[in-house]
Amino acid sequence: MQKNDKGIYDFDAMVIEPKIVKIGGEQADVSMMPVAVSLAMAKRSDMSRAELLAEAKADGEASLRKTLQMVSDVCVVSNPKMTVDFLMQHLGGPKLTAFVKLVLQPMADKAEEIEKESGKGNAKTDKTT
Repeated sequence: MQKNDKGIYDFDAMVIEPKIVKIGGEQADVSMMPVAVSLAMAKRSDMSRAELLAEAKADGEASLRKTLQMVSDVCVVSNPKMTVDFLMQHLGGPKLTAFVKLVLQPMADKAEEIEKESGKGNAKTDKTT
């Protein structure tokens, strides 16, 4: 990042390549992930596989809504219509999995890269073993 002609570090001028998605006739740019989504993902990544499965078994809809809330929080930055309820109406089966992965995977990949660089390797382990 360089200073502009007025000596200001202008992060608004930083251009991130758009990543446009389309679902239910609506489009959203999912290239900008809000900090709140990053924090929510970090919190869930700290859970073991057993904990995540137990949560899903206890209340599958609530677990799905948590994931879709993260996806929606990314989408609504550019399209306020893409709420959790909207996504629940327009996603299902393989489309749901592919959409969630497309939106959230870049942050998950970056977190994994940071873990590896810090020497932690894969900190996400199954606490039942």
